[in-house]
Amino acid sequence: MALVRVAHPLRIQGVLTPGDINNFPLTQAKRGDRLCIVAINAEGDMTRRLKKMGLVVGVELEVLSHNPSGSKIVAVENHNIGLESNPAKNIIVSSITTVRDSS
Repeated sequence: MALVRVAHPLRIQGVLTPGDINNFPLTQAKRGDRLCIVAINAEGDMTRRLKKMGLVVGVELEVLSHNPSGSKIVAVENHNIGLESNPAKNIIVSSITTVRDSS
């Protein structure tokens, strides 16, 4: 049996609709969670800083560390990025799901 990644339907569009209950702010993620960014609710300087760090819609990341205040350390590709709670709460993510292929 092989593992097949199920792509999140919003991964390409980066658009949230009212029924997207599986999406949540990065501040709610736990250590070890593998996530995909589905939206960024920020403008101006914060958006530019996040983009410069490689945090854009469609990027997969893993939570390496979290603080009860909401700050996180995440791994994106070969980089570790520290985020305070304010930018982290504006990054909307969805869990990456895997299912077993029956073939």
